Amino acid sequence: MYVADSNVVISCLLSGGVPYRVFFLNYLLEKHVFIAPEFLWVEVDKHRDELSEETKLSPKEFEDIITFLKEEITVIPAMQFLDMLPVAKEILSAHQKDSMYLALALKTDSKIMTGDGKFRKLCPEKIITPRQVLDELLPEKG
Repeated sequence: MYVADSNVVISCLLSGGVPYRVFFLNYLLEKHVFIAPEFLWVEVDKHRDELSEETKLSPKEFEDIITFLKEEITVIPAMQFLDMLPVAKEILSAHQKDSMYLALALKTDSKIMTGDGKFRKLCPEKIITPRQVLDELLPEKG
């Protein structure tokens, strides 16, 4: 199980690339479960118009990708992990914007799939990059 953060979802919308391939391959292979705090969609919705303008997607394609991602990422209500929020805030100190993701990861003993380098530096043991998850989905043939 992996916590998906807004960095990964926004990357899917803006460029597709590795993050989108992770979700698409996982849809086909059903190997991982992705979870996120409901806060994820609040963040995405807050920037929806500017994200839509920045993509080269039609409005329908943009909405189709959001719908797909919402189907692939299970939302966990904050009440289920709020007890871990003080610990997450202490670990992240000045990088508070990601505390909900870390609290959820701590509560579920999961890693956070993100490309955020600052987040990775603050708690490297809890972070996995989209590339690493993609490598898990497509193991080398030997």
